[in-house]
Amino acid sequence: MTTSVILGTATPGGGFPLYGGAVIETLREVDPSLAIEARNTKGSTENVPLLEVGALDIALVQGEVAHERARDRRSPRQARGLRRPRFRPGDPRALRA
Repeated sequence: MTTSVILGTATPGGGFPLYGGAVIETLREVDPSLAIEARNTKGSTENVPLLEVGALDIALVQGEVAHERARDRRSPRQARGLRRPRFRPGDPRALRA
């Protein structure tokens, strides 16, 4: 059985699509039953609302955007998917692909 997952990244040529590719490779290694599709978006400010309405399953979001949205959220549903990794910049666990 295959599970489809949509990953929101950002505009082509930036860091989010590159990092998204590494995330997809890693997730496929961990669970080959995942069919992960990267979707280019306008970035964090579009990814959060898309997560909230269920148009994305997971997404890359800048910390500032996630923090502001979580602070201003009106219901738990709107916070769906807003989690931050526990890595610091340069942490090798964040770069593993």
